[in-house]
Amino acid sequence: MSVIWGLSMFFNPLALLLTGFSVLIWLVPVLTLAQSLNDEPHLQVTPEKCVALREGRDCLAELTFKWQAKVQGDYCLIEQGSEKVLKCWQHSQQGEHKFKFTGQQTTQYSLIKNGQRNTLVSTQVEVSWVYKTKNKKRRWRLF
Repeated sequence: MSVIWGLSMFFNPLALLLTGFSVLIWLVPVLTLAQSLNDEPHLQVTPEKCVALREGRDCLAELTFKWQAKVQGDYCLIEQGSEKVLKCWQHSQQGEHKFKFTGQQTTQYSLIKNGQRNTLVSTQVEVSWVYKTKNKKRRWRLF
């Protein structure tokens, strides 16, 4: 009898309906979050890493920034810290900018709306080196 009752519960239309509603209740916020993440602007830099030969030396690279936004507007690409504006676009939803990078440390870049200071999206160029500088002093001896 208990096996039949279990099967009838499994195929019960009311139980299936309630299960469907509970799945839907959990699925709607997840889908809404996924959609809101897709509405965010996207900023990509290549290459993401720059490697210098020795620590403390400048790393040189040609960076390419590409960005996209769902909403057309006036956007600017800035270097964080110095707040230096690299390039601005008017009435655009996407853009590309090539930039000759020279630096000794990891640098952040941000996409902002022109005239505003809040960051819409950011990315970074990581600087590393092959050889770490040694603090060991070399003394020359003849004997």
